[in-house]
Amino acid sequence: MTTPKIQALYFYGAILSFCAGVLLASLTHISPELPTLFILVGIFLSVFLLVRKSDTILFSIPLFLIFLSIGLIRIQISDVKPVLEDFLFENEKMFVEAQGIVISEATPWSRGERFVVEIRGSDNSMLNNRNHTERILVFGDRYPEIAYGDVVSFRG
Repeated sequence: MTTPKIQALYFYGAILSFCAGVLLASLTHISPELPTLFILVGIFLSVFLLVRKSDTILFSIPLFLIFLSIGLIRIQISDVKPVLEDFLFENEKMFVEAQGIVISEATPWSRGERFVVEIRGSDNSMLNNRNHTERILVFGDRYPEIAYGDVVSFRG
């Protein structure tokens, strides 16, 4: 049975190691295999410490490795870059072209109108899955007027 001090050490150690993983992944480029290795080493080390019936304070080491890798994975998931084949290049500038159906009424905006367009996978090379649909908020000019159900093409 662990004491409240040991439980607090585990809890705050897990939080600090997660934050350290987020900080480390934010500042440097870490390969995706490294967090997986840390998790495996942490699990192996914790099983090894359980079999040897070691001191409970040593369990903070595998806990640190596991939560550090969870922090690293958290940033790697949030930093997923779009596939460059989905974009078009013109004069070294990147843009996307899509066509879809307006599924909301156009709302006046200070410099034009904004409306929601639904694009389907079969209509656009942007979406590889034919059954996938995506909704995009589009900011456009006030004229020509856009109405619900119109098919629009946009680029930006």
